[in-house]
Amino acid sequence: MRAIVAILGFALALPAFGAAANSTVAAGPNEIRGRLLQPQSGPVSLDTGSVKIEIKADKDSDMVLHDPRLAPLDIALHGHLIDATHFQLDPFFRKPIYAVKNGKELLVTYYCDVCSIRYYTPGRCVCCQQETRVDLHDEAAEAQGKPAN
Repeated sequence: MRAIVAILGFALALPAFGAAANSTVAAGPNEIRGRLLQPQSGPVSLDTGSVKIEIKADKDSDMVLHDPRLAPLDIALHGHLIDATHFQLDPFFRKPIYAVKNGKELLVTYYCDVCSIRYYTPGRCVCCQQETRVDLHDEAAEAQGKPAN
């Protein structure tokens, strides 16, 4: 009986998930790519080559966007356009910041080589207090069991 209830509940929930996914897609462009412009203070912008777009982000994402080590990288940001010159980054827990290498998106993470701990914001390792390094992480390869970069 429990199995039947579980199957029916799952079957009834599927259309709701489909509607939610379609409404997100209809909201507009969900990714922009370019180079970060990082002022000493204030919001970061992304230079797409044709326009400079100001990025609105939460605290943790803003820490990553202000990391000067990302300035030379091609960056892909996930979120949505507010207007032609403003972009709202997805919440940090959705992992919205990627570097683009050879056409592939790699998640921007930080890694402590001493303690083998991965972080998602820049700063010192909580264990050894050494500065973490930028580690562009291939989540798709990891999911398939391949070694990461």
